Amino acid sequence: MWTLVYNGTEKTFADWGLANLKRTLRSQKEDDVTFEQSGAPYDGTPLFFYGDTVTIRRAGVNWFVGRVLKTPRTGRGQDENLSYSLAGPWWYLDDLVYQQNWVVYGGGMKFKSRVILGQDEDGNSITSGQAIGDILDFAISAGRPFLKGMIDPSANIPQDECKDITCGDALRKILRWHPDCVAWFDYTTVPYPTLHIRKTADLSSASFDLSAGDVVSSLEINPRDDLRRPCVLIRYEQSGSTDGNPWVNIVDDVYPPGSTGQEIGALHVTIPLHGADVNTLYQKIRVRPLKASVVNDPNNDSDGSIHSYWESVMGIADNSKVSNVTFEEIPGEAGGTYFKRVLTQPDATDVNGFPITIDTTLSNELMEGSITDWMQTDLAVKAQHQTISVCISYTYNGQRFTSQPFSYSLTATDAGTQTYSKTTVRGGEPIPTGLAQSYYESLQTLQFEGVVTLTEGEASGVVKMGQVVNFTNGISAWSTMNALVQQVSEEIDLGTTVVHFGPAKHLDPQQLVAMERALLPGHSGRVGDGANGRALSRTSGKPAGLVGLSYSHPHANSFALPKTPPVASGPFSLMDASDGSGCKVKVNLYSSLFKDTDQATGRLTISGLDAAISVAAGTQIILQITVANLVATAATITTTDTLPDLFQFNGTNHDQLYQINLCIGYVEAADYSANQVFATITDTSSSPTTLTVMQCVTTNLILENRTVNPGYAVLCPMPYHGPFIAP
Repeated sequence: MWTLVYNGTEKTFADWGLANLKRTLRSQKEDDVTFEQSGAPYDGTPLFFYGDTVTIRRAGVNWFVGRVLKTPRTGRGQDENLSYSLAGPWWYLDDLVYQQNWVVYGGGMKFKSRVILGQDEDGNSITSGQAIGDILDFAISAGRPFLKGMIDPSANIPQDECKDITCGDALRKILRWHPDCVAWFDYTTVPYPTLHIRKTADLSSASFDLSAGDVVSSLEINPRDDLRRPCVLIRYEQSGSTDGNPWVNIVDDVYPPGSTGQEIGALHVTIPLHGADVNTLYQKIRVRPLKASVVNDPNNDSDGSIHSYWESVMGIADNSKVSNVTFEEIPGEAGGTYFKRVLTQPDATDVNGFPITIDTTLSNELMEGSITDWMQTDLAVKAQHQTISVCISYTYNGQRFTSQPFSYSLTATDAGTQTYSKTTVRGGEPIPTGLAQSYYESLQTLQFEGVVTLTEGEASGVVKMGQVVNFTNGISAWSTMNALVQQVSEEIDLGTTVVHFGPAKHLDPQQLVAMERALLPGHSGRVGDGANGRALSRTSGKPAGLVGLSYSHPHANSFALPKTPPVASGPFSLMDASDGSGCKVKVNLYSSLFKDTDQATGRLTISGLDAAISVAAGTQIILQITVANLVATAATITTTDTLPDLFQFNGTNHDQLYQINLCIGYVEAADYSANQVFATITDTSSSPTTLTVMQCVTTNLILENRTVNPGYAVLCPMPYHGPFIAP
């Protein structure tokens, strides 16, 4: 009994109104089934629609499972019907583009439709059977409805790079190397049909007695002597290079042994292979010793190497204005710490995502070249981007600058000054072994090609795919010819079965020539990476950085000598220059009291105190001026409640010694250290100098503008009193 299952409903063919059932099964191609809905109006609604899955059963066993591809309509006079055409699971293989996993930049894997048949995702060669399994696994994982069955092929085959080919085409390419194999679906399995690919020797036989005259209604047989070859010569041409110099290596795989390939009818195939590319990499490195010991006191520098190194870093090695450079302990660090080394990027990680820790054993500084990834991975060279913190004191232009912090970023390494080298080998394609013998043996059995028509009351499936056929009581060779069944066409209602048997079509001489041409260099179907026609590895997407980080030699130095003080916008220019004995604030000689000015006072910041104490807002800041050869000395910050005399005479007339107390402002809001002395300002000039004295408490009121001549003293009266010059 014939039934059809659709959307969970199973009914007999008669109940569905169907008839004229036909099935054609093929090797390496899609199977198809057709039937008709007789009497259905050609403009009516079909029972099944494009893309639907239909299952046909015979006596409760699955006979065919397929996808609806066509629903042709026919109308002729009084005859109308709808027809249906179904395709077997090989249709999915011809529809799905084959893809393989490739390593991509940054790590990880990604599917690409650029594939290398005969290679796994690690770049290793695999057998034909493994390659077939990879293709079927990909299709099944993509949701295609079939199962993987017995796979017999297991030959070493050349790697074959292709782009945008379907799974069906990929299978056919591989099976070219196995002319004695047949591929078919077994529809009796559940939940899906099962694909088998088997060799002739492993197939069951269907034998027919030609003298019986009951089943075989017609027979055509043609012996294919033209397919038998006296020898097979496969010539592999490996093309590679050594340091850019190309070379070619030729390896012959010939069978039987001793054959030349020049015999009449010999099969000669040339296969180009990518040989190894050998290159030597060079990296010139120059370093200098890194003077940044964390335990030794750099001030006990017997040979001067530590000072020379850091003066070079700071750019003051040849600066005569800089002297007496000393190293200070790093504030906040353990005692005796003169150099603090940290990673320039504290959150840096290696290529595996693990944190990088500081390596203080790296004793050299990279000055020229780069520490490449191959130097690290293959030669065990170490390198890190590090930043070193230093605190120094020095004298510049006669002025002492103390506890000056700065940092220096560099590449620390254990590499030495030398030229490093490494020989790299980009592995070529391996040469298959035993392929000539395998192909030769598959051709030696005389193949018979033909068609047989079997007639029964109802086509019973007496011949199936996955079988060989023999005929007895004819020519004796026919009884053992084991001709491969390539196609079975059944018309169920008529009871006829037409069987096509013999070698696969790709074994025709024309197809063999086409295969040879396909393997020639430059052919679009052969291995190639675009520019040079050579095979790639599926691991070639790995970036160089995946095996290591590359380190160059960046330098960043935060040290800078003090710049010449700019002309102050107010009457006083205060600068920090603490030497540890107290805060000293310098008054700019050329833009303060000793220059005519009517500029605004502005706000002054006093910094660099050894220890801060609280000083109330409103505290007066007193500048004490002693005039003696224009030597001005600042006095202390005072916290007196009353304003002192603005001008106090101290000394005798004509001795040119005058002392002035001038309130220059009030504390806004800050912490100051009491009793700290301002810097001494000296002008040894004997030329006339203009003295300007201002009251700077609240306004910019000029109290005095006088020219002081050598040998004369200036007597500055109280505010608002006219000045006079002492006789």
